[in-house]
Amino acid sequence: MDPPTQPRDTPRRDLADNEVRWRHLSDELDAADAELRSLQPADGTLITPEVFERIEAAKRRRYRVQFEMIDFLDTLDDMPP
Repeated sequence: MDPPTQPRDTPRRDLADNEVRWRHLSDELDAADAELRSLQPADGTLITPEVFERIEAAKRRRYRVQFEMIDFLDTLDDMPP
């Protein structure tokens, strides 16, 4: 009888790797949200061009992480059973 081509614990390892990746992405999203909240000026405060650029950069960071999360979930759908 031929030996199996993959060890039996491969799906379990893949699951653990996926969980670690998801936690990393979640932590990164939390950090991006915290950064964005910290940059928000108080109501009625004028926003300088420098602050505006920092806010926009924080938004782009958050959008990038959200895209990575969606892309990650899409790859899970494509995995063989």
